[in-house]
Amino acid sequence: MIGRTISHYRILDKLGEGGMGVVYKAEDTKLDRIVALKFLSPRATGDAEDQDRFIHEAKAAAALGHPNICTIFEIGEHEGQPFIAMECVEGESLRARVRSGPLALDEALGIAIQIAAGLQKAHEKEIVHRDIKSANILITTDGQAKIMDFGLAKSRSRTTLTETGTTLGTVAYMSPEQARGEDVDGRTDIWSLGVVLYEMLSGRLPFPGDHEPAVVYSILNEDPAPLTGLRTGIPMELEGAVGRCLEKDPGERYQTAGDLAAKLRHIRRTLADAPTCTRAATAAKTPERARHRWPAIGIGVAALVVAVLAVWLRPHHLLSPSDTETADERRMLVVLPFHNLGPPEDEYFADGTTDAVTARLAGIRELGVIARQSAIQYKGRAKNIPEIGEELGVEYALEGTIQRERIAEGTTRVRIIPQLIRVSDGVHVWAATYDEDMESVFRLQTEIAEKVAMALDIALFAPDKRAIGGRLTENMEAYDYFLRGNEHFVSRLFQSDTEAGIRMFERAIELDSTFAAAWARLSMTHIWHYWTRYELDAIPKAREAAAVALRLDPDLPETQIALGYLSYYADRDYEKALTYFEEAQAARPSHAEAILAMGWIYRRLGRWDEAIAQAQKALEINPRHYPLLADALGNTFTHLRRYPEAMLYYNRAVSLEPHAAFAYTGMAWVHLLAEGNKEKAGRVIRDALERISMEEWIQEFLAGSLFLITIVPEAHEAMNARLRLADLDLTSRLDSMLCYVARARLAEAAGREVSAKAYYDTSLTRITPLVESSHGLPSSPTLHGIRGLIYAGLGRKNEAIHDGETAAEAVPLALDAMEGASHLEVLSRIYARAGEHEKAIDLIEQLLQVPSYTSIPLYRVDPAWDSLRDNPRFRRLLEEER
Repeated sequence: MIGRTISHYRILDKLGEGGMGVVYKAEDTKLDRIVALKFLSPRATGDAEDQDRFIHEAKAAAALGHPNICTIFEIGEHEGQPFIAMECVEGESLRARVRSGPLALDEALGIAIQIAAGLQKAHEKEIVHRDIKSANILITTDGQAKIMDFGLAKSRSRTTLTETGTTLGTVAYMSPEQARGEDVDGRTDIWSLGVVLYEMLSGRLPFPGDHEPAVVYSILNEDPAPLTGLRTGIPMELEGAVGRCLEKDPGERYQTAGDLAAKLRHIRRTLADAPTCTRAATAAKTPERARHRWPAIGIGVAALVVAVLAVWLRPHHLLSPSDTETADERRMLVVLPFHNLGPPEDEYFADGTTDAVTARLAGIRELGVIARQSAIQYKGRAKNIPEIGEELGVEYALEGTIQRERIAEGTTRVRIIPQLIRVSDGVHVWAATYDEDMESVFRLQTEIAEKVAMALDIALFAPDKRAIGGRLTENMEAYDYFLRGNEHFVSRLFQSDTEAGIRMFERAIELDSTFAAAWARLSMTHIWHYWTRYELDAIPKAREAAAVALRLDPDLPETQIALGYLSYYADRDYEKALTYFEEAQAARPSHAEAILAMGWIYRRLGRWDEAIAQAQKALEINPRHYPLLADALGNTFTHLRRYPEAMLYYNRAVSLEPHAAFAYTGMAWVHLLAEGNKEKAGRVIRDALERISMEEWIQEFLAGSLFLITIVPEAHEAMNARLRLADLDLTSRLDSMLCYVARARLAEAAGREVSAKAYYDTSLTRITPLVESSHGLPSSPTLHGIRGLIYAGLGRKNEAIHDGETAAEAVPLALDAMEGASHLEVLSRIYARAGEHEKAIDLIEQLLQVPSYTSIPLYRVDPAWDSLRDNPRFRRLLEEER
């Protein structure tokens, strides 16, 4: 063919050949341009009917005209063989690029966004590609992605499984509906793009197999391995986006390629906007700021979830002193994050080893060990040891390097070089080099703890030796999954983190069913899933996992913590939970998690002074822990109406974490509660919305600001802008419901009653299944209270009052000082809106006598109470100085 002229195309060279035909480089002698000429094999177009359909679809594709679609110039025929003349693109296929390994996150996102944009253009013209795969994506020399072979995909009536010569690669990209031979639409291209994105990020296909039936079975019945388990540094939001593309049911996927492109652009912007140090860390792990925050929806405010979800959606981390030593009698030490000298994907192993050494040292009674949440902030540090020592108030710092090396199949060695440094003069008190088989990792952790104690002239007694010794598992692969799970658990800002942690712990248990620590951590993760996302079926799973941990190792501190969380979250048995946490701390005096949890319990029990004393002492081992500053101190002082002290800790929290949401809502409420200053509160809200991401806004900021919406009109425009951007289909049922409630309240504030009722109605449909399925569980009162407020917005008085009273009766103040006050606050709002003014004022008077998010200045400016302003009792209340 070289040198021949076909129509007005002179063949210059052969570019390639495959099952669909052969491609030549040719010169268009009419228009003086270089084109690609593709001669199609009979298999590519089928019988006469299929050829007619092919010609029709190819003509439609030729009219697309999009920069990310290879342009079709002409469809012709030569000696009975159809051909297509198309744009000649110089570059390499995406498949060839991926063969060299996974792509950088930004590159993969950029390519996927371009593909999605091209697909959106085609789908708008009702053209479905039906054969999106990495081999059909060409990357030009300047980085532009081009979708090839539009109009050449198989016809709707045929499936590649019935044809001989089908490549395994093509089958691997097929959607379930394609594999079943069903009619397809644009959502099948979205599935295939999800496969391509998975391939770019991991270097492998999500549904591999040795033969076509095995691949098809996997596509129809199995879930792909989580990306976060294959590559460190994949943001959970990105894993969630890929997972949504790969939903078996087309109705659960992104419904348009444009929606997918918008989501990927947002993720890319989020990564680009992260601080430089965070972006560097993302190559190996989720951004550091996500590691020590939590879904802080609850700020205990005088509102829907301010009061109600405030008590629910937060990690309950507070601190208490050791039962045997005061901090003044202990030597203070920080274990700084060990520097990973291995590949970036081993970052989780370095962090896990640091945590393991920290945990063992925390069991030594004469040591005060800085908690992980504060120490991790010095990862990749620019500060020197004396600066760190001054900030943390420590006398010694343990730092080191770690490298894991895979010698041969099944053989791994680990090299750890720890150094103990005296902060005052920088002297290296002790250092060592360990280079041993991976099987020795637990012994190395114990020996490092022993050597540190020896260097500090600390005698180790029997309890100390028990605390620093022990081997968690004999299965190193199980331990590896355990470390991966822990990374997700401590980063559990988003639901996807929690779900990934569950998968990792379950895999660890599959490999070693006697792994008590993994069972305990699995129980904690399940109960956290219930507590924050109302996953009601998580409670029995948490109970089962905790029971196994108790049977395997009842003395393990992690077992006690798991049992404590069950008593706390699932049973509301605070005294019993306190006992479990005390047991855990007795075994490990600097056990941050146990100490944190005890402080929250004191607050629930109404022992406010003890809770504050606990938090103040907690600062000694966790001085840079955001939840401790913002919630354990700032939020507690707000409840007690000690507003200057609350603002002090909120400010410290914001300076530590300017991108976190909880402290901002706290500051806004303090301005309202202390002085009724709507202008200052509005500035805080606008500042917060400029700093926090969409996901954090939905999961952390939205609930705490729902009632601020109507109090602070200056924030309306900013809140409306965020809600317009919120992709409600991507959130959980709970998050989606909150977004609709927010829209309803914004519409109310703007006087758009019809729209407000429509939004309330939608939120009602989303919360009712949760209410009905939560009967008898601790979440039930909270959900009833929220639904009561929604009913009130719909003007359904009797149902609103019934739900509000149900919540308040289920959790009285005597049972829970925080949640009880929250339910009374919600009920008072329902009464006011329903016209039961005297009952509302009765509750207001009661709330003003106990710690709560109520105050006279707030009642003066909150429009929720406008219906009471002519009531003499209410007017007298507003005249009081409190």
